Amino acid sequence: MDAITLTSLTTTNGAIDVQAGGTITATLVNSSSVSDGDNNVSLESTDGDVDLGDVNAGTDDVSITAT
Repeated sequence: MDAITLTSLTTTNGAIDVQAGGTITATLVNSSSVSDGDNNVSLESTDGDVDLGDVNAGTDDVSITAT
């Protein structure tokens, strides 16, 4: 099982795409900026949960998948 904890993951320009084989614990994930269309957030766990705190993509999309 490959769990991951994202305590503070930020970018000022660009998308965030995280895939894990276990539970993702996302305390703070932020890709918001003034650019529109380039700052999507994708969190995907292939074998576990996705526990969310603060996730911000500004005006762009957030995708959460747990299987």
